[in-house]
Amino acid sequence: MGINTRHQPQQQQQPQPPLQQPQPQENLQRLDEVEQRVEERDRKHHKFLKGLANFIKGKKKKDP
Repeated sequence: MGINTRHQPQQQQQPQPPLQQPQPQENLQRLDEVEQRVEERDRKHHKFLKGLANFIKGKKKKDP
């Protein structure tokens, strides 16, 4: 007699609890925070690349 694997009971998946959706106000606040971080990063990158381009061109940093 061999083991018959066709008639094994199937495992039932546990129902997943519904994910709680963030409130619209929370979404907007999070979006504002992300946008601020992106803008700050873009400013830093722009400043770095401009400084790098000036360095390659041989320009000196201006004294304030």
